[in-house]
Formats: sequence, structure tokens, C-alpha cells
Amino acid sequence: MRLLAGTILTCLTLAIANPCSAAPIKGWILKQNTDYRGSQTVYLVPGIGKIMSKDLGLIARSNAKVTIFNQQRKTYLELTHKEFMDKFGALVDPKKIRVTAGAKSKMCGQQAQQYLIELVSRRGRVYYKEELWATRSLPMSQQFIDECATIFEIPSTFGVPLKLVRDYRDGRHIVMIDTLECKPASFAKSDFELAKGFTAVKSEADVLVSADSGDLSELMDMRPPNSRSPTKSGGPTARP
Repeated sequence: MRLLAGTILTCLTLAIANPCSAAPIKGWILKQNTDYRGSQTVYLVPGIGKIMSKDLGLIARSNAKVTIFNQQRKTYLELTHKEFMDKFGALVDPKKIRVTAGAKSKMCGQQAQQYLIELVSRRGRVYYKEELWATRSLPMSQQFIDECATIFEIPSTFGVPLKLVRDYRDGRHIVMIDTLECKPASFAKSDFELAKGFTAVKSEADVLVSADSGDLSELMDMRPPNSRSPTKSGGPTARP
């Protein structure tokens, strides 16, 4: 009896420590659109986030490595959180970002807060203005929020970004991210694991480049599409 009780207690402890050990896992599905990569889907459960954009995707787990994968080429690359931030993060001086809290409203059923953001250029002019809507009611880990925030060059303290639009001083209006649908869902552990047949690679180029869908680095590069200049692959890009 003591052995049985100990076994049950151990199983309960493991289930609490690792929410993916029990099925189904309750979470959320977000349907989004961007001017850079078109439509994408985000899957969220406590401690894990997954983004699928065409045939390319990303899985991020709390206190674990980030997996970038290509379903067409069946390749994947694992990076630590620091390696991911170093490779794809934007070099933005936080002193040049101005943030003003705006209205509160519901977006896709979630309570969201509006933030008005300005990035000031080196010469003191406003380089662009942004409207951000973010929520704290979805189960996204802070690590995943940090990774998303560094890609989109926004503060990571506001929660899950639901909508981000950017207006440049030359008149260009770019939808960085727009959440069209947010609904609860149930997942299996396998939904956040790679299927069999994927090959680990050491270079992001072996994952990011696809014959049909371009380059995932476009998603990681938030500069205006018509003003990009060649940069060293795999390195962060300096901003104003």
C-alpha cells in the first residue's frame, strides 16, 4: 500500500512539474496575419509556445532550447535562449523608445491594453510610430514573450502581443502582427514535438531557406521590406 501511494504521489508530482506529461493539454490557438510572412498560427500552453508560418516553424519551451524547424526540408536547429536572442534580436537602444499607455479594450475575446510607441532616430527625429495591443491573460511564458519582443523591437513587459502596426515617417504603414482569432483548444504532447524523420543541423541556413516559402529570417528581420540591406547572416541588425 505504501508503495502504491508513493507511486501515485510521484506521478502527480511529475504531472504538476511537466504539464505536457498529461493529455489533453489545455491552451489556445491564435490565427494571425503579417505583412512579412502572411498567415501564421500560434499554439500556446503553459510553458510552451509554437509558431507555424507556412512550412517553417518555431517551438520555445521555458528554461529549454528553442527549436527552429523546416517541414519541407525536414531539418531543425536547436538554440539556447541566449543564442536565439543573439542571432535574431534587434539592437534597439531602450532610451530611444517612448511608450505611452493608451486605451483598454477586448481583442479576440481577450482583455488587452493599447500602447503607443515611438522610436527616435540618431538625429532626434521620430523614425516610426507603433500601435501595440497586448494581453496578460494568455499562458505564454516570459521567455517566449522575450523572444517575440526582441524580434518585433518592443518592450517585453506588456505581455502577449496581439496586434502591432508600424507607421514610418515616409508614410509606409506595415502590419507587423494582427491576431484575427483567439480560441481555446486542447493539445496532445506530440503537438509540441517534431515528428520522426527530422535531421538536426548546425547552421540556421539549413533550416531557414525554403524553395517555395522564402526565408524565415524575413520573420526575424523587422526592417521595412523595401529598405533592407544585406547583413551578415545569423547576426543581429543595428537599429536607429
